[in-house]
Amino acid sequence: MTISIRATAALVVAAICLCGSDLHASPGIGDDAPTLGPIQWLGDKPPAVPTGEKAGDYIIAVEMFASWNTDSMNSLSILTEMAAAFADQNVILLVITNEEPEGVAEIAEQVTQQKGIYFGCDVDIVATENWADDIDILPMMYVMTKEGKIAWRGNPVNTRTAAEQVLRDLSQGEFDMSDATNAQLRDMRYAQLESDLRAAYQDNDKQAIFRVLDQMIATKPTFLHPYSIKRQAIINFDEYTRLPAHMSVIERRFRDSPEDLAQLIENERSLDPAERNLKFMLRTAERLLVVTEREQPWALQTAARVYSEFGLFERAVSLLESAADATSEPMEMIVCERMMTYYRNVINVRDQMTESTERTPKASSN
Repeated sequence: MTISIRATAALVVAAICLCGSDLHASPGIGDDAPTLGPIQWLGDKPPAVPTGEKAGDYIIAVEMFASWNTDSMNSLSILTEMAAAFADQNVILLVITNEEPEGVAEIAEQVTQQKGIYFGCDVDIVATENWADDIDILPMMYVMTKEGKIAWRGNPVNTRTAAEQVLRDLSQGEFDMSDATNAQLRDMRYAQLESDLRAAYQDNDKQAIFRVLDQMIATKPTFLHPYSIKRQAIINFDEYTRLPAHMSVIERRFRDSPEDLAQLIENERSLDPAERNLKFMLRTAERLLVVTEREQPWALQTAARVYSEFGLFERAVSLLESAADATSEPMEMIVCERMMTYYRNVINVRDQMTESTERTPKASSN
């Protein structure tokens, strides 16, 4: 996408304001990684830290963490899986908190059992000021190149795929800093458009709402969220003539993304029944099965729910049987069994009612 001179100027001004207003502003893409300062490591010390003498030998990721934050706690299992996946790629993950060591010692002991993860306490708050002074989202992860530049930043819980892709690109020597910088500009542009959209909704300005939504889609064409907002806006403003073309675009754009296909189904099921596009929902469920090759339990469960809404309970049970066979997770197996029990009960009641109706003598017309 080509950004206008005016838009580019606005981004530059915003970047200057963000980076120049605070000596302790957190680092952005392409910035030099700052020092962590004195860290009390709970367990083994890492073989390298940002700005350290051995930093050039490793791909280092730093996560700013807080045990009271739900996403931070959820991130620990993700970090464990990341460390295992990149165990032979000289990747090290540093979890940093400004909490007291005794308050997080048990967490540190558990997470550092995985090779490649190190847990430290920011005893002098230097790391907090250098890496997290102006952020309002936790956890915040930073991934660095071996040259000590920030290659990526974000919440690993919400953007795990992006974090893993950057680590993969860095470990394979395929990372492009210019691409990362352009992605950051797109993020800044998108954030501004989100602000514009809120203002348009507050003014109930229909033209502005659709204009901004189209700009958001153009800025991040593979991001489902603005498409979903536009779909709802079409309904809210009674612009149904726009709906077929918009749904067609969605269907083409996200046909190969299992996560987005599942989200599209959930979005559709969350609508008032009269507003649901039933054919679209069924096609999306069938596409989800194709893309996942009927091997992912969660996809099979999602499709089963859709089939049940069409009264195709036998087909739903068959999918759930496959899901139960494909999973080794006890909770998933329980979910599958409960859903199958319910659908089988529905089938039995339906068949009993059908038999009862067939046995009931028809009233004479005389």
